[in-house]
Amino acid sequence: MAYLQIAHFIIRIVMLILLKILPKRLMSAITGFLTNVPFPKWFLKGFLKMFVKVLKVNMEEAVYPISHYRTVNDFFTRPIKQSQRPIDSNPDTIVSPVDGRVIEKGDIVNDKALQIKGMPYSITELIKHEDFSRKFLNGHFITLYLSPKDYHRIHLPYNGTGIATEYNRGALFPVNNLGLHNIQNLFAINERLTTFFETSFGLGALVKVAAVNVGKIKTTYQQPWTHKEMKQKRSIFASLDSISYAKGDELARFELGSTVILLFEKDSITFVDGLGSGRFLKMGETFAHIK
Repeated sequence: MAYLQIAHFIIRIVMLILLKILPKRLMSAITGFLTNVPFPKWFLKGFLKMFVKVLKVNMEEAVYPISHYRTVNDFFTRPIKQSQRPIDSNPDTIVSPVDGRVIEKGDIVNDKALQIKGMPYSITELIKHEDFSRKFLNGHFITLYLSPKDYHRIHLPYNGTGIATEYNRGALFPVNNLGLHNIQNLFAINERLTTFFETSFGLGALVKVAAVNVGKIKTTYQQPWTHKEMKQKRSIFASLDSISYAKGDELARFELGSTVILLFEKDSITFVDGLGSGRFLKMGETFAHIK
């Protein structure tokens, strides 16, 4: 038993060193390039069939069969049948914006939310704009992880008006268990894109966290900054032209998979019973009620 513990410790240290020294941005750029290459149909179809089989992707939910997709990224961002993701139309409920597994959820204590149990991180570091981050002090949060097999589009969890967005350039550490358990302040140091919404129950934020091998985060609204600005600045904040969204409207998509964090103001919501870490939520499934 002692030998196994020592071996596990050594493996963990080696993995942490690799996490630090590997050229994650270069790896992500290469992955992004390859996933957008229109490979020969016979090759792509064979690769996707293997991917579907190994990860047990439910293709019965997809709008199109495997033969329809021209690139790997087309497959990852595939649409699914609306009938497979009914949206709870009750105006007093908040639904999951994605297909994803709950990493953590709960109350924000002062400005601290949980990355995982025992590892807090700062909301004021996650969101750099002070006037907006202050709104979520002692509020509520939920973090959802999208695996490579999951549906990769992000939808509105409530009715709201998009009023602002913030981009934070950062690292590209993995957001799987390896990163979650070993990288302090993971979500606050990784690259991320946040959209802010005015709602009937206060300010809401939807944070889209990038990771290694996540090619891009694309939004349905026009980004109010240039690619050059994103490369030159660590943090950019801009207002949006009051974009109205209904619950369930598409907001963005991950080109591979990553993490979404939802933030709510103090005393604005209550989570449904039985919502614990590890639970899988489908997009459109209720996870909270508006107070």
